[in-house]
Amino acid sequence: MKVKNYLPLLLVLLVACKPSQQNNTQKPTKDVIFSINGAPTYADEFLYAYNKSNSNKGTQESIEDYLDLYINFKLKVLEARKKGIDSSQVFQQELAGYLKEIKKPYLTSEQVTESLVEETYERMQKEINASHILIQVSEKASPEDTLKAYNKITELRERALNGEDFGKLAATYSEDPSARQNKGDLGWFTALQMVYPFESAAYHTALKDVSEPVRTQFGYHIIKVNERRDTQGKVKIAHIMLRHKPNGNQVDSAKVKEKAFAIYNQLLDGESWFAMCSEYSEDLNTKSRGGSLPWLGAGNLPVSLETIAYSMKETGDISKPVYSKYGWHILKLEDKRGIGSLESMRNMLEARIKRDSRSDIKISALIGQLKKENNFKPNAETYTLIKQKNTLTDTAYSAEEKKLVLFTIGEQGVFKVSEFLTASKGAKTIAQAFEDFETEKLLAYENEHLAEKYPEYRFLAQEYEEGLLLFEIMSDNVWNKAVSDTTGLKKYYQQHENTYRWKERVDAVILSFNDSSEIKEIKEQIVTAPYLLYTTEIPLVKGFSWDSAALKATKISAPLVAIEVPESVTVSDTSQFVASFISRGIPRDKISITKTSKKTITLRLLSNSANDIAKFYNSVEKSVEGKFELDEQVFDARVDFAKGMHITEKLSNEFNLIYVKERLAPSKMTYEEAKPFVISDYQSFLEEEWLDSIKQEVRISINNSVVEKLKKRVETP
Repeated sequence: MKVKNYLPLLLVLLVACKPSQQNNTQKPTKDVIFSINGAPTYADEFLYAYNKSNSNKGTQESIEDYLDLYINFKLKVLEARKKGIDSSQVFQQELAGYLKEIKKPYLTSEQVTESLVEETYERMQKEINASHILIQVSEKASPEDTLKAYNKITELRERALNGEDFGKLAATYSEDPSARQNKGDLGWFTALQMVYPFESAAYHTALKDVSEPVRTQFGYHIIKVNERRDTQGKVKIAHIMLRHKPNGNQVDSAKVKEKAFAIYNQLLDGESWFAMCSEYSEDLNTKSRGGSLPWLGAGNLPVSLETIAYSMKETGDISKPVYSKYGWHILKLEDKRGIGSLESMRNMLEARIKRDSRSDIKISALIGQLKKENNFKPNAETYTLIKQKNTLTDTAYSAEEKKLVLFTIGEQGVFKVSEFLTASKGAKTIAQAFEDFETEKLLAYENEHLAEKYPEYRFLAQEYEEGLLLFEIMSDNVWNKAVSDTTGLKKYYQQHENTYRWKERVDAVILSFNDSSEIKEIKEQIVTAPYLLYTTEIPLVKGFSWDSAALKATKISAPLVAIEVPESVTVSDTSQFVASFISRGIPRDKISITKTSKKTITLRLLSNSANDIAKFYNSVEKSVEGKFELDEQVFDARVDFAKGMHITEKLSNEFNLIYVKERLAPSKMTYEEAKPFVISDYQSFLEEEWLDSIKQEVRISINNSVVEKLKKRVETP
C-alpha cells in the first residue's frame, strides 16, 4: 500500500485526524447523531472530529455543513469495508504499524522514556563541578551495617555544614580510593556521566551546598556542588604525548619537558603535525592517525588538558606543551560543537537511557501506580508458597499448584503459577521473577486497554483505520481512475474548455537578493540564456587546477562547461580536462571544448536554469522563472511590470530583480496546460457521481434533536 506519504495530509483534509488531545472539559455522550443502515455514529465521535477540523482550519464551521461532509466520509469507509479492504493482510500490517506509533504517548514505558529523555537533555545544558565523600556499603548489606554507614555519612554532612573543610573531610574519611589524592574532587561532569541517583542529587543541590545522603550501588555519598556553568559542548583534539617515567627524577622530567617544547617550536616553524606526531608521540593508540582523539566532553580529559582544549578558539590551533599525570602533551584543535537539538539527540539519548539504571528506577515507581489504577490483586498465599519452595523449576510444583492464581489485573486478567513458571525460566532470583512477571503483565494490560482508559486514543486509532480505508477506496474509485482515464479527461476538458483560461501573464525571471552587491553583475547575465555563472582565464600549464569558485559548479543541477584551449594543447591534455569535470559528476554531453589562437585556457560555467544562479551567488536567496499571472504573488512582489528589467526594494537592503521577457495577453489554456486543473475537477466529478450511487443503496437516518443539542453546545462559550 502507498499510504505513508499521503496519510497525514489525507487525515487532516478529509477527516480532521491530526493527532491531538481531546478537550477533556467536554462530557462524553452516547447520543446517536446519525446511522447508516442502522450502524450508529455517536455524538462524541462526531464532536471530536468537528473540533479538530475547526482547529485545523482556524474557522468555525456550521454543524450542518460538517455533518454532510462527515456522513459522506462514513459512506466511503462503509464502501471500503464492503469490499473487504480492512480484512487484507497488507492493510492489517500497515494499520498495526501506525497504531504502534500513536500508542507511544499513552504507554507507561514510553512515557517513562520520554520523561527521561527530556530530563537528561535539560540537565545536559549545564555542567557541574562537585566533590563527594563516600562511605561504602554493599547493596546486600544487613540493616545494621546499612544503618551504621548512613549514620557515619550523616555525621560527616553535619560537620561539613558546620564549616569544616569538605576537602579535608574527604581526604580523611572518604572510602573512595582516590580521595586522599584529590580530596574528593570529581571535576566537571554532566548528565549520563555519573550513576543516576548521584547525578540527580548533584543537579538538585544548590551551589556551594552539600546534598542529603544519597545511596548508590557503591554506598552512601554526600555531594558538594562547587561550581555550575553552561555546557561547553564537545571538543575534538589531537595530541602528541611524551610520557615521563613513573618514578623519574626531576632531571628526567625536565628532559621530557624540554623535548616537548622543541617539538612545539618545530610545529610553529611549519613542520607537519602528522609527521611530528608519527615520529615523536608515545601514545601508540593514536600516533598512526595523527594523534586524533574521539569527541570528548566535560570530565573526559584530565583537568589540565580539558582547560587548554576548551580555551583554543580556531580549528588548527596548537597549544604550548601542557602537563598531566600521563606526561607532556601538545594539543591541536580539530573541531568543536554544541550538544545539538533535542530532536537530533533523541535516538542517542533513548539508547543510552535504556542501558542506564535510571529507566529501571522510573519504571519501578510507575508500576506501583499501574497496580492501583488497574486493580492489581496479588494472591498472598500463592506468593508465600513459591517463596517457600524457593525454586522456579516446573517439576517442583504439582498440577494443582500450577493452577493456583498468582495475581489478577482488572476484572478479566487472571495469571496463574503455570504461566509464571514458563515466563520465569532463566530468572536469577524469585524476587526478580515476581517483579519481571508483574511488570510484563501490567504493561501488556495497559496496552490492551488504552482505548478504555484514554477516549482520545480510541478516537485516534479509529481515525487512522478509517483514514487508511478512505485512502484505498478513494484511490480505486476517484484519484487513480481520474488520472488513468485519458479519454474521460479529454472529454471533460472539451465540455468545460471555456472555464480553463489564463489571465494576463508575464514570462519572467525573478531573483530575490539579501544585498545589492551582485545585482549589477547578474543583471547583465540573465538577459540571455544560458546564463553565464563564472568565467576565468587559466595560464597554459601542464594539468588543470580548480579554484574555489569553479568548485561551485558541482552544486549546479545541470551545468554547462565551455572550455577554450590553445591550438597547441594536445588531445591527451584535452581529455584530462574533460575527465576532471566528469569526475565531479558533470556529464560528458554538458562539456564543450573549442580551440583558439589564444595563449590561455578560458573556462566558462553556464546554466539554462535560473535556479542555479541562487546556488552560485551568495547574495541570491531564491530564484524562479516561468509564466506568472499578474495577480500572482512571487517573493512578496506583484509581477505587474512592462517588458524589461525591474529592481524593487522589499525591505531595507533586500531586493527583487525581475526580468520580464514578454507580456502575455489573456488566453485559453491548452489541454496540457489545463491538465492539472482538469484532473482535480474530474476527480470531484467522479467522487460526486460515485457518492450519489452509494446513497441510492443505503438508509441514512439523522437524529435532528441531537444535532440541535450539539449546535447549542458548540455555540455556548
